[in-house]
Amino acid sequence: MGVSSVEQRLTRLAWWVGAMVLVALAGVGCSDGKKKVYPVKGRVVDAEGKPAVGAVVILRDVSVADEGPNRPTGRVGEDGEFRLTYYTEGDGAPEGEYVVTLIWPTPRKSPFEPEGNDRYAGKFASPQSPLTRFRVERSPANEIPLIQLP
Repeated sequence: MGVSSVEQRLTRLAWWVGAMVLVALAGVGCSDGKKKVYPVKGRVVDAEGKPAVGAVVILRDVSVADEGPNRPTGRVGEDGEFRLTYYTEGDGAPEGEYVVTLIWPTPRKSPFEPEGNDRYAGKFASPQSPLTRFRVERSPANEIPLIQLP
């Protein structure tokens, strides 16, 4: 006894529907695993109001004990401004609550020397002694309030 053409069509249809469901489910599970980031900028000045050129601002997530090596970081430019980087230059930081830490290495005497020691000897580098707290929102314009160093 052979299989009728209706049964063959139903079998093929069931197979195609099953295959399409598997393809759709596979697509749902695929992602690059990256957290979404939002732009964050700010300004850092010294006690006299001059740009703290070369200072490095680092955000540390308050909800994570060990964030690993990837932290939102930005270097202060000639104008005193910084933009945080998480994955690529200036992309920002993931949404969340952070403490703002900072190191300010002494300048290099030549491009071949390593950066110098922190001018503040780690005073603002620890999450236990942050400069301030800041919440990164799902927004295209997050701005950390002016940081004036002592």
